[in-house]
Amino acid sequence: MNSLLKGIIFQILFDFFLFCGVGLAAEPKDAVEKIDSSEESTVERVMVFPEINEGRTEQAFFSEARPEKLCLFHYVAWGFDHVGRYDEWFKNPRFSDPLTDRTLLGKNLQWDSGVGEAVRRQIDTARLYGADGFVVDVVRTDAFCSSMSRFFRAAEGTDFKIVLCVDNYARSTVSELVKSLQEFTRRYRNHPNSWLVDDRLVIFAYNLGVSAEDWGKVQAELNSDPETSVYVLPRLIREGVRREDPAELQNWLSVCDGIYDFGCNGFFLEEMKDRLQAGKEAIFESERKSEKEIIGMGSPEKSGKKMLVAGIAPGYLGFATGFYRPFLNTRSLRDNWAAAMAVGAEHVCVTTWNDYAEHTHFEPSVHNRTALLRLNQEFIRLWRGEPAPKRPPEVLLGWHEEILDGSDWTLEILNFSYSTEKEIFFLRLLDEKGKLLKEFAPIPLPKEKMAVTTLRVPEEMMKAWRLVRIQGAKMTEKEAAEKRNGQEWDSVFRELPPMVRRCGHIETPRTVHTVWSELSCCPAELRLEGEKAVILLKTWTAAGRLELVRNGWPVWEEEISHIKAPVFRREVTLPAERAPWDVYYARFTNVSDGVSWSNPVSRISGPSDEMVKRKILRTGADFDEEWGIWIRAISRMKTPVWEEREIPAWADFRLDFSLKEPQNSEKNIIFSASGWRLPMLISEEKWIWDEESGANVLEFSGKTFGRFQSRTLPVGPFRINLEIMPKKTGREMVLFHDTGGVKIALDGEGLITFSNRKQTLRSQLPVTFGKWILITARYDGQRLVLSVDSRQVAECPASSIRSLINSVPFVGCDSEKQHFFEGKMRRLAIYSE
Repeated sequence: MNSLLKGIIFQILFDFFLFCGVGLAAEPKDAVEKIDSSEESTVERVMVFPEINEGRTEQAFFSEARPEKLCLFHYVAWGFDHVGRYDEWFKNPRFSDPLTDRTLLGKNLQWDSGVGEAVRRQIDTARLYGADGFVVDVVRTDAFCSSMSRFFRAAEGTDFKIVLCVDNYARSTVSELVKSLQEFTRRYRNHPNSWLVDDRLVIFAYNLGVSAEDWGKVQAELNSDPETSVYVLPRLIREGVRREDPAELQNWLSVCDGIYDFGCNGFFLEEMKDRLQAGKEAIFESERKSEKEIIGMGSPEKSGKKMLVAGIAPGYLGFATGFYRPFLNTRSLRDNWAAAMAVGAEHVCVTTWNDYAEHTHFEPSVHNRTALLRLNQEFIRLWRGEPAPKRPPEVLLGWHEEILDGSDWTLEILNFSYSTEKEIFFLRLLDEKGKLLKEFAPIPLPKEKMAVTTLRVPEEMMKAWRLVRIQGAKMTEKEAAEKRNGQEWDSVFRELPPMVRRCGHIETPRTVHTVWSELSCCPAELRLEGEKAVILLKTWTAAGRLELVRNGWPVWEEEISHIKAPVFRREVTLPAERAPWDVYYARFTNVSDGVSWSNPVSRISGPSDEMVKRKILRTGADFDEEWGIWIRAISRMKTPVWEEREIPAWADFRLDFSLKEPQNSEKNIIFSASGWRLPMLISEEKWIWDEESGANVLEFSGKTFGRFQSRTLPVGPFRINLEIMPKKTGREMVLFHDTGGVKIALDGEGLITFSNRKQTLRSQLPVTFGKWILITARYDGQRLVLSVDSRQVAECPASSIRSLINSVPFVGCDSEKQHFFEGKMRRLAIYSE
């Protein structure tokens, strides 16, 4: 049997086993649910991923011919202001939605100043982690050549593929598309880094911006000339859809060459497999129809083979849009890979290399480190059936760094197969002062397979927790036995990113990842002394970036070079409080991007012993599991339960904006005076004297609006108070709007409407125009209640949901900036209830 035939047989068996549920195709057969016997309230989920190539030698693998399998990365071709919207976001209240992360490849690498010359470094990094090419998203059709030039130039001298992804956001016409693509294909068709299939230039499309009929005209014109012929793969399965209309799929497949999937999250693995299998069946049906048509015409030509490119996505977090798709630590990513392998996808495209606005990036970054890249690289190896290298155990860790009262918390420990002595992992939780809260049972790290352990901390266990230190240790069984009962035990643990538990509001819903091998050997310590933060690095030498982090974002940084002293010390003046309870820690990133974290420290302003009562929704699920898009519930509980609890007043979320001419403002910015110093940006400052108020108050002219930062609206029960004097306009006027579902408005007759997703309340009597009124819109977890001047005027039942990701709220208009308010406003308050 020759090597080519052996390679084909191996590939057929590989795909067959995957589709039948062996290996990574489905939840692994040896995956088990178990209860940690040391404490029944801690649940562990263990998943094991067998090696596909078990029993095959490395020599045999490399002697076999294998089909080409490309792993490409979607790349967005525009810049991100990491300095303004991440490094210095705390100084910039005008940015409504910060970036949730920043690249580790260079300070201005992704910004407009550096993005033109950054590509070669990104290509080199991508190749290091197994990537075969970039699929570059370009939104302007007239910029295809100019935008793509830097990518082709940077890839020269490598085998890295560069592929255009059409994103026809501006809805260019058929003739404009033809002209732009003709120019592009003629220039780059014969470039050594282009990708050709059937002697045609491969082009992806996120959004073609035209109908299937019109695209057929574009492709027919391009393919009439061999020098401009294209192999087009559009996104025909939308991210949030399990199955598209079969007739529409066939309509598109009749004029293009396959399907580009963008990845999906919020689906169970069986749904992901079904989704891709439906795409594959549509391709098969289209090929069958094409063959019949060619045979019927008596043509000697053969129909070209169509292609499915499966999408790999980790999740989605968009502050600006208020849109979210669950990450489940890395499970969404792993399930995407399992589904792609199960259906035998020819190629995969990862979403994305660098979209920091939507937090889908794989590029090495502050909060992802290289964890997603390393995990993706391991799946590439398994997908291709390549042998595991000789290596020590690599451990990836992940969890949400902030969670809500009422939610469970899950922590993930993942390890790759390894060839050295067997090791185990220890994880423990401490309070801010170092008191042990929980030490988990030792976690085995299987040698022969990739394995994932998910630890669950139930909400009931965390009732008294606010700030949790997390520490880990990795060692052999022999080392553990020697040190377990000795004085050295505490010293073996390494500080990891902490967890903060909040009520009614979270500063960041992102998942943080840690790569154990990337931990720096430089211990860090943080102390708060009055208005100063004191950072200590306990090492004789250190070089890199030192940061002081508050509530998840840096508030100070410095490049340091330390030598010839046992401790490096730096005092930093603390910025003004953002909240009544701010959490600080220090982070040190060395010159090789190794990282270490200090102990976290709370800074509480106001009375430390005052308590308030708040409603808490106990869900029996973690942040991602309780997201309201799953086809079946993921929870320890049959139904969520509302429970009233006392919480510290400093942990409460309250905003109070006095709209009398402000004393605590910058130009066009008013800050809340409640302890939470969040900004309200107003489009124009128009202050007008009001006799009753005895002050100038904010006037809304019909063009004026206010805008808040994303996540301003509480995620659970809330109350919104608006003191207004409306003018009669005879049209709808929106007073408050968050696209997450909350809208308060006046109709043309002066009736008040209050809606929260599916429910809408309407007052029975109109307001009196030209008179001050207090409107209160309240959601208590079970009802919507509308009151005017402290008198209830309407109520209705409402579902027990939490809007976990809120978009950017507006006051004085809707988010589309259409239905403007006219009148005066002197106070706006937003409270967590």
